[in-house]
Amino acid sequence: MRRIIYTIILVSGLQFVMQAQEVTEVRLKASGQEVNLNNLSINLDYPSGIITIPLEIAFVLKNTGEQPIAIGDSIAAVASFNELIFPIIKMISTSEIAVNATIMIPYIKYPCPIAMFKEGQKANSLCMEVSYVVYGGAGAAQTPINKEYCANFTTILNPTGIADINILEQAKIYPNPVQDKLTLENLNEPTNICLYTINGQLVKNIPSVIGNIDIEVDDLSSGVYILHLQNGNTIRTEKIIKK
Repeated sequence: MRRIIYTIILVSGLQFVMQAQEVTEVRLKASGQEVNLNNLSINLDYPSGIITIPLEIAFVLKNTGEQPIAIGDSIAAVASFNELIFPIIKMISTSEIAVNATIMIPYIKYPCPIAMFKEGQKANSLCMEVSYVVYGGAGAAQTPINKEYCANFTTILNPTGIADINILEQAKIYPNPVQDKLTLENLNEPTNICLYTINGQLVKNIPSVIGNIDIEVDDLSSGVYILHLQNGNTIRTEKIIKK
């Protein structure tokens, strides 16, 4: 197995010549070690109050196309964690990959929302699928294999500390559920306010608020959001329902 260096670029909505490729393994880097994620049981330590845990993941890929992947050719692939699909990535090869050769795509940190980790034996899945290959030359179109490979694993979540929430407990947050405007009152010290989707996407970011504030949320879709308040090491999180 050879490790190939790529340039990694986020892309979307592209259409190119397809080729058959197959992911054969998902690997996790943790504490300086690289291990096969499938059937693994891992302990995840994280500070209280954070929204996501980054998993550093690499994928082993086999070139099952009918021609080598040359220098400058690219592979587009997509990863998913449980129900969350990450943005597609485009990897440009700096070395030829022969037919049936096995290579490793370099490690990428994927932000996995804490709320999406599941309890139970092998209850979590991290999957990878190759979408298409772009050849520098012409290259005949070919039906892709596009077999989704999933590593199923067990997680034990370990918060490493309980944040001091005394100051922020004085804050009033209403209404909840909310339709158009979310009000926060009694922020007695400078407080950073962030609103996240349940998948960990930041949708509102208001730094250093003191006193009272109204946050317009009528531009947000209906659903569950996480309100994150922080003043230094003091953290408070609340689940907000948007009608």
